Amino acid sequence: MKPVSLNKKISIGGLHLLQSLLFLGIGTLQRFTHFRPMLMRHLYTRKVDYTEIYFSNGLLLFQSIFLVLLFLGSLWLLMRNRKSITGLLRLEGLIFTVMPLVSLVFIHLDCFKELITYPYWIFAGYLVLFFQGLIQLILQKRGLPASGH
Repeated sequence: MKPVSLNKKISIGGLHLLQSLLFLGIGTLQRFTHFRPMLMRHLYTRKVDYTEIYFSNGLLLFQSIFLVLLFLGSLWLLMRNRKSITGLLRLEGLIFTVMPLVSLVFIHLDCFKELITYPYWIFAGYLVLFFQGLIQLILQKRGLPASGH
């Protein structure tokens, strides 16, 4: 297998930095709610709105099914191509396979639902899943692996 080019390494590093900054920013936002009452009020109203719109019981069930299917699909691809992928692609594939399970757990934990920034954490988790998918595409030569080869 050819080594990863410098352009791909920079792209992947940038996406990992963006993922880290996303989670760091939301953690900082959660911490600021203890000192800034207007921020807490704003986040609380947004949490109520987002919970009604995006995180109702029916939509949480749909999101859970989607995450399970994403996990099973990425696990299948990882197992199917386990002999042909090595190094960084395997590591990123494992991260992409585990992320839906982590998101699934966090969506349903009551202690996590009590956070005022709960919707932002979930949205950030979905963005990280998207970025991990982009990393998978960047690392593979021709995009998605061809079936049967």
